[in-house]
Amino acid sequence: MTSRLLKLLAAAALVLAPIAIPVPSFAATSPSLQQIVLCAPQSVAAASGPRRVVNTSSTASPQPSYNLNAQGCAVFKSTDAGFFLSQGYVQGPNLFTAFGGPYTAQATAANAIPLPAGALIMGICIQETTGNAITGGLDIGIAGSSDATIASAFAVAANAVTCVPGSALLAGAFPVSGAVTGPVAKLIYVNAHTNWTDGASIVVTVLYSYF
Repeated sequence: MTSRLLKLLAAAALVLAPIAIPVPSFAATSPSLQQIVLCAPQSVAAASGPRRVVNTSSTASPQPSYNLNAQGCAVFKSTDAGFFLSQGYVQGPNLFTAFGGPYTAQATAANAIPLPAGALIMGICIQETTGNAITGGLDIGIAGSSDATIASAFAVAANAVTCVPGSALLAGAFPVSGAVTGPVAKLIYVNAHTNWTDGASIVVTVLYSYF
């Protein structure tokens, strides 16, 4: 990834937070969908590294458990957050990236960008690397080559480094169809709206948060 794209992503992380992202509505009977990134107390995280932690106050069987990463952080369900906060955990960073490409043809299940369960898309940035515009713009979706659930015919010029604005993001989270459960893991596909015959090649970065 070029320094130009890295600078753009850094700027995007600062400005995308206040953008209104379209979020699908859930039934009033939905359970809590909230998740939170928590990190273990610094002294504990530094001493222990990656490890598994358990909400020992829970009456569920088995008791909820989470795998901390090397920095001592994990994504916790809101129902367990109170216990871990009482143990000295603090809220951690909640902006992550997923990458895909280079794409010179429609994405497939083998090279689509994985979006984890409970994720909300905050922005999508695209870099074209061969000096060729994408004919008809770029479609971004979750159902394969002809889907434009997330963005439709988004213009990508030759040598462009560009981010899809919030107003052009058609969806940001994806619940189970007809159910009241929270957002599920999805693969993000990209495809030329018209065709790839112009020789364009792109790399794609998806910025997302947990909610």
